[in-house]
Amino acid sequence: GFGNNFSRAIANNMYSRENAAAISAAKQGLTIKQVAPRSWVFEFPIVNVAVFETDAGLVLVDSGYAPAGIALRDGLKEISDKAVHSIILTHFHVDHALGAWALLNSGEGGESPQIIATNTFLREQQRDLDLAPYMTTRTHQTLDTAPKGWEDVVRPNKTFDNELELSIGGEVFVVKAARAETADQLYVYAKNRGVLVNADYYQRFVPNAGNGRRPQRYVAEWGSALMDMAALGARVMVPMHGPVIQDQTEIVNRLTAHGTLLLSVDEKVKAALNQGVPEYLIPEGIELPQTLLGRDDVDELYVSVQDIARMVLHQYTGWWNDVPSEWDAPAYQDRGREIVALSGGVEKLVERATANEDIRTACWLIDFARFAEPDNELVLNAAYKLYLDRLRGDEPLQEALVYVDLLVGIRARMKRLGFSLPQTN
Repeated sequence: GFGNNFSRAIANNMYSRENAAAISAAKQGLTIKQVAPRSWVFEFPIVNVAVFETDAGLVLVDSGYAPAGIALRDGLKEISDKAVHSIILTHFHVDHALGAWALLNSGEGGESPQIIATNTFLREQQRDLDLAPYMTTRTHQTLDTAPKGWEDVVRPNKTFDNELELSIGGEVFVVKAARAETADQLYVYAKNRGVLVNADYYQRFVPNAGNGRRPQRYVAEWGSALMDMAALGARVMVPMHGPVIQDQTEIVNRLTAHGTLLLSVDEKVKAALNQGVPEYLIPEGIELPQTLLGRDDVDELYVSVQDIARMVLHQYTGWWNDVPSEWDAPAYQDRGREIVALSGGVEKLVERATANEDIRTACWLIDFARFAEPDNELVLNAAYKLYLDRLRGDEPLQEALVYVDLLVGIRARMKRLGFSLPQTN
């Protein structure tokens, strides 16, 4: 839940406007908290929505996932009789942008609210629409809910570049674009109220800036944005995941710490590149800054600091990792066959893998066995048990999900081949 409650029904059906279990979970899981005068946070399972009442109507920052739409609409009626004037979408991700569908055509004359995002939002969303089946399965969503076009998502009707200052009902909302988790990301500062809505720039763990299963993250710009937010003097900070912070000193401390972390990784990677360190060696030499050790918001829950270093490399360099043989390497199946031959047969390679005390090396070896003989029952059983053991460690979530996907695939392959499913403790 990343600081919020969790719902499996929602987690796997974020695109759906009709899934009864997900809609019910959003309704039952919603908590509405006032965080400043005429200012609320709607805490749904997994994600938050910020709501500001102005004399001209309601201003929302984000709208949650699609199943939250009905609960969001009904919840707004509980706190105010005003119509929705504007919805500011911090980025295009499914858990932030899709609940707005239930608020369209909701004005007194049937008009839709102003939906605001960066110009880059359109490009980012279109890319995901072009890759909808892939992205849906990659994010563990139900495949039959994959969006088929813009009619299945929410299109902004007001876009901008860099910075936008909105005056709504006598209130000033500063909307600032800064690439971070996505290229279209933004944050919002309700200037009159001292409330900062910081989207996904800050969560209480190492930032999700090194996710190897997602498009490019922008580490240095993310770090700079955190520093800029720290200088605003906000008295209340509303993250889109996790609890609200209502202490100015704590807000500055937390934003500065994560800004320092990200800028440090970026600087260390660039320094290593400039010193001629081979790319394949750089990530393992990057560590959390000593000044941040022991904090309660630098756990490697989602990704590791080394993963962030890999993302920085991905932004600044090409796909080659400085290993000469990797430029035009043999196919993985051919590599596997060579390793099997060197081992004296697949049984010997499996034996070597399962006896290895280093789980990383064990999994590396068993993968070569899988590449060489993907339908071998002995290999599949060993791979299943090794990766299950690896999951019993403390891997960051994104790494763990890679192993979960593999285990699911192995079980499906063994079932298809008529093999007995692996027996594990």
